[in-house]
Amino acid sequence: MKTLDIAAPKKQEYLYQMKSNTEQPLFDTLECIKKELESNPENLEKYLQILRLASVGEMMGELGHTFNNILGGILGYSQLLKEHLPEGSDALRQAEVIEKASRRASRLVSQMQFFTQKQTGQKRIVDPKQIVTEIRSILESSFNKNIKIITQCNHDSARLSVDLAAIYQTLLNICRNCKNAMPEGGELTIRTKLKGQFVTFEISDTGIGINSNDLPHIFEPFFSKKESGFASGMGLAIAKAIVKDHQGEIVAESEVGKGTVLRVFLPVVPPSGKPITATERQDTFTKADGELIMVVDDEEDLCEMAKRILEKRGFKVVTAGSGETAIEVFENHADEIKLVILDMILPDGDGTKVYKKIKELNPNSKIILTSGYIHNAPFQELIDSNKENFLPKPWDLPELIQEAERVLGAT
Repeated sequence: MKTLDIAAPKKQEYLYQMKSNTEQPLFDTLECIKKELESNPENLEKYLQILRLASVGEMMGELGHTFNNILGGILGYSQLLKEHLPEGSDALRQAEVIEKASRRASRLVSQMQFFTQKQTGQKRIVDPKQIVTEIRSILESSFNKNIKIITQCNHDSARLSVDLAAIYQTLLNICRNCKNAMPEGGELTIRTKLKGQFVTFEISDTGIGINSNDLPHIFEPFFSKKESGFASGMGLAIAKAIVKDHQGEIVAESEVGKGTVLRVFLPVVPPSGKPITATERQDTFTKADGELIMVVDDEEDLCEMAKRILEKRGFKVVTAGSGETAIEVFENHADEIKLVILDMILPDGDGTKVYKKIKELNPNSKIILTSGYIHNAPFQELIDSNKENFLPKPWDLPELIQEAERVLGAT
């Protein structure tokens, strides 16, 4: 039998991206995949398909940034247009339709970026309800209408420390298998419960079920039973590795003809680990009084749009279309500029260099970072450090104003 040589760097580069210190549960899964390919070379095509999907994920970040810039103009100018249209007019209703469609497209781009991004291993404290809400939104936009989606959250005030993208991937893999088990439609239910020191995500379907002989094998790499709906071969194996990496557990039970229930157990964060919420901040800003804001973005239409709306609210605005221009403008007005709204992807280089130069010129500068890269951006480390504020594109103009006022009011 021919032995397949799958080098460790390739294994780490794909499937579930990790840094060099790969966690043991994941490493065990990858070793299992290697052995499976060595004993069953016919599964090589499935592995190659995974690699192709990984390449698509890399492209999605760059495409998402471009799409979000385009959507920013559509969303923003529709909002500006609404301010000049009479209440109840046909033109106002049409502008609202454009605004609504732009928001929907933006959300879709964000979801695609989140699901296809490389995993960073960065864990954040989140409310499980946020996870359930986002998963439901994705399912409602991608599943057939003959599948009814039900969600119930009963985890009290519990919080989790998770790699958010990885947990999304885990739950979506499970939900996709549930969908496959209901070709004629049915109900997919996602519930959260608090049991001791764990939050349980319980995902159930009303599908055809899995027989008792196959059930113990559904988490094995390349295990595939199309007749039971579990046809991906890799989704649940990856899900189990991710859950173990979070010191959790995943279990399944099923009955043929009645459906399947999968439960994901994740440890809760102690109450002291709860983050400060937006409502608990002590930021105060009364009213704009000519404060000077610099908007840095290579998209001329977006600069003009931001300039219009901010000036209408009482601010003064200067714009810069490149990193070099931004640094030059700031050097000449460092004491006057009270806030910088900085696009982190610029034609003449990474916005991080502009950020560092501004901080060098004035360490107390207030900055809002912005980009169409929603997740896993080239400057992700700066965002995750929580040192600066981040406003994703496309800009929702009311949010842009609110964030500018909040940052200016922060002490």
